[in-house]
Formats: sequence, C-alpha cells, structure tokens
Amino acid sequence: MGNNHWMRLTTLTGWLDRLSPVRSALLVMGLLAVVYVPTATWHGEINVDASAAAAPAWQLAAHGNVYVEDLPSNPWYVDAGAHFVSNRPPGIILWAVPWYALFRNPGTFTVWQSTLAAVLASVLAMGVLHLVLSRLTTLSRAFFGTLVVGLGTATWAVSADQLWAHGPNEMFVALAALALASDRAFWSGVALGGGILVRPPVAFLAAGVGTVKSWFDRSLKPMLLVGAGSSIGLAALLLYNRVLYSRWTVIGGYPSTFADRLTDLSLGSYLQNILTALVDPNNGFLIWSPFLLVLVPGLVSGWKAAPAWVKSLAIGAVVYLLIHLRLNRASGGMPFDYRYPLAPLVALAPLLLLAYTTWVEPRPFMKRLLIVAILVSFLAQGLVATALHCVPGAAGEAICSFF
Repeated sequence: MGNNHWMRLTTLTGWLDRLSPVRSALLVMGLLAVVYVPTATWHGEINVDASAAAAPAWQLAAHGNVYVEDLPSNPWYVDAGAHFVSNRPPGIILWAVPWYALFRNPGTFTVWQSTLAAVLASVLAMGVLHLVLSRLTTLSRAFFGTLVVGLGTATWAVSADQLWAHGPNEMFVALAALALASDRAFWSGVALGGGILVRPPVAFLAAGVGTVKSWFDRSLKPMLLVGAGSSIGLAALLLYNRVLYSRWTVIGGYPSTFADRLTDLSLGSYLQNILTALVDPNNGFLIWSPFLLVLVPGLVSGWKAAPAWVKSLAIGAVVYLLIHLRLNRASGGMPFDYRYPLAPLVALAPLLLLAYTTWVEPRPFMKRLLIVAILVSFLAQGLVATALHCVPGAAGEAICSFF
C-alpha cells in the first residue's frame, strides 16, 4: 500500500512538472475555486467591513456616485460634508464595481457580486503566487506550496469569503513579487501602488522592498524604481481623499487614532499586540496556520539560499507587519483566525518555500511533521470557512458561533 501511494504521488508530481507554468497556475486556481465558491458567503449578513466596501461599489455601478446616506447604516460610514460616504479605501471599492456593473441590480443592494470579486481576487492571488514560487523550484513543489497557502492560511476563510481588502491586497503583493523576481522593479512598485489603494499601509511594504533590494544590489535604482511605481498608487489615494473629504490625507475617513498609535502606543502594549498576532489562541497566525511553525527553523538555511528579491520581499513583509501591529489591534475584530498577516505571508512565501527545500525536505521526520501540520491548518481554516457563523452586533462587533 505504501509503495502504491508513493508511485501515485511520483506519477502526479512528474505530470505536474511537465506542464507549462501558466497551465499549472490555471490548474491550482481551478482547484482552489472549487473549494472557495461553495464556502463563501453569497447571501445574507456580511461583516460590516465587507459591507462598507460592497455598498459603495454597488452605488457607484448603479447610480454613478459613492454616497451611502440612503443605504442601511454602517459604523464605517462617515460624514464628508454634503454626503455620507464609506471610509474604505478606493481600491477595494473599485475592485467590486465591474461585477456590480456587469450584473446590475439598480433597485436593491445585494452582496453576491462583491463575494464574486473577493473569490476572484483570492484565486488570482494564488495563481500569481504559483508563478512566483515556480521561479525557485519545480512546478510540482510550487503547485503544492500554493495549495498550502491557499487552503492552510486565512486566505480561504477570510479573503475568499467576503469582500475584505485582503484578497485584492494579496493579489497586488503577488504581482509585485512576480515583477521583482523578473527584475522589473518599477512594475513591482506599480503593483504595490495598487495595494496602497486597497490598504494604505502597503506603502511600508513598498518602502521596505525597495530599500532592501537597493542594499543587496548596491544601487539606488531599485529603491527609486519601486518608489516611483508605488507613488502612482499613493498619489491616486491622496487625490481620491482630496475629492471626497476636501483635504489631502492618506487615512481618508479613518479616525486619527490609528496614526496616533504609531507614537503613543506603549512598548508593553505593542509587544502584547505582537504576541497576540503570533500565538494568541483566538487570532495567532502561528496557531491557526501551524505549518508555519515547522518551517521557522528552516528560515536560516532558506535565507542563505535566497536570491536578493526573495530577501527583499521577506524584510518588506516583516516591516509591514510590525508597523501594522502598531497601527491596529492584532485580532482585526475577528473572534477567531487572523487577517492582517495575509499580505505579509504572500510576500514571505518564497522564503518559506526555500526553508522547506533546504531544511525540511532533507529530514524525513520533519517532512512527516510538516504534513501533519498542513492537515491541521487545512482543518482549522476549513472549520472557520464552513462552520463559523457571524452576525453584526448592536455596536458593530461580530457575534459568532460554530455550527
């Protein structure tokens, strides 16, 4: 039985390695779509964050504006003077507009078009990530590595469930990684500029990637090119906020408390927030994606084998996450699972793959341990994706229960 299993696996990996990278990416995208589509939230109540992005997208497609005063109330709707608007960044709103325009329902706001946008963004993010990973290893390893990210992280339970910002953000980060791996620093910056329009803190990821790549290349060119490309998205964000809020601002309609935390948050509270993000039973990403724990010891050997673009993405990801954890609480308002580390995990995925190939793969016990951890990660994310049901509470917080 064991030999038959090994022969079938060998046959499968050999078949995958004979595919073209694009066909392999399409295959992994199709498999993930088969999982994502039936577990996504297509109807009924959705999280207030997702609704705050979906409603103005519907309004823009149906009525040509982003004013939300005539829509059901939402804690993220703010007074912009003449009208109430959603404080969500423009990138996440615009990502859903084509689907609301294509499947128009001018009389009634529905959520399924925004869920379609979320699923597509998540599937595309994983397809691009597969192309990135295939730059470092065989197509079969890249294929299975992408499945691990797609099903073993909150990409499944969060990004592909509703119109959170994280699916489009992962997509833009993956595109930036692919451009950087192809030595196209400017286009990497343009992709990160798209991420800034979805989640403005991606600017810190762009700054980290450009600076570190210049350090390794001993040239200012990568930093200048990434900066120039990402500044397009930053400029578009500033212009959008100027038109909507009548002031030049990055935070838009968000309260200033987020920015104030950069300087006001105590060291103890900051360290506690980092600890929560790592190992809190409810929201720690090492708890809800335990396969990462098995890969951590291999980061040293993976780093030694990594090209400069992989190292640049990894350091940029850490910079982004550390600064984000000063800006906002690690839980992200979620009772279980995590969401803020998703974009950093996409940027870290190439280094994590090298941690596997250089340290885990040569050690049979660690390979078996990793397989168990991956299965546990699949189970954890699947549980949240299929059995956790949440409804908005009176104060906007989610009230959730399993089954």
